Amino acid sequence: MEDFLFWISIWALPLASASIGFMAHLMATVDEGQISPQPLVPLSIVVFMASINLVSKPVIEPLWLQYVLLIGVAAGVGYLALFLLEYLVRRQRR
Repeated sequence: MEDFLFWISIWALPLASASIGFMAHLMATVDEGQISPQPLVPLSIVVFMASINLVSKPVIEPLWLQYVLLIGVAAGVGYLALFLLEYLVRRQRR
């Protein structure tokens, strides 16, 4: 069971981080009050629990690099994904 949770954490951590980045950009660009921040709570819990699970057996050494890649870079990719989608939609409408 521990190995199953380990592999789930490897995939859940960057996906949840990318979702947080996507939601952060969405909340920053949409008019205030139209997007609820409630989805950020379970996503943050997933990030926290997956991070704890990956401390005992790191996927990437050193440990700080693991979290920079799996959380920071993934959140940046989520943020940039919405930016790219907005750009493509604006370009398509012209």
